[in-house]
Amino acid sequence: MAGFTHYIKLGVALMALAAPAWVGAAPGTAACARSGDAAACRRIVSIPTTLRGTLESAAGIDDYAITVRTNAGGKVYAYCDGHCDLGWFDTDANEAISLKRSMRGRKVIIDVATEHNQGRIAGPDRDEKLLFVKRIRLQK
Repeated sequence: MAGFTHYIKLGVALMALAAPAWVGAAPGTAACARSGDAAACRRIVSIPTTLRGTLESAAGIDDYAITVRTNAGGKVYAYCDGHCDLGWFDTDANEAISLKRSMRGRKVIIDVATEHNQGRIAGPDRDEKLLFVKRIRLQK
């Protein structure tokens, strides 16, 4: 798999991610068959990718997601899954969230990975691959 790059399209975001890594034993291997954990044998995640950029927007009602404009000029849309500071968001009368004005344009370093939803986000299937924030840090 060395040198393999795959692309994930989420809305208008298109970004290259690192080669996928298996969680547990790789499917089709004897180790996977011996493990008896079929779900872990099927689950693929990408190696977290670190990006630098600026916070652009946020969206969601039940699940928080952010858009980051990368220093390379691309856009990344990723679900927070509990890794974003709730103080960065405003909630309107309909409980929809948006990014606070004071947070727009703030420089961030963000680690993202593509993972199966596994029921974390309302709407997409459990096996659908989504981009998730693994860690996010504000730059000074």
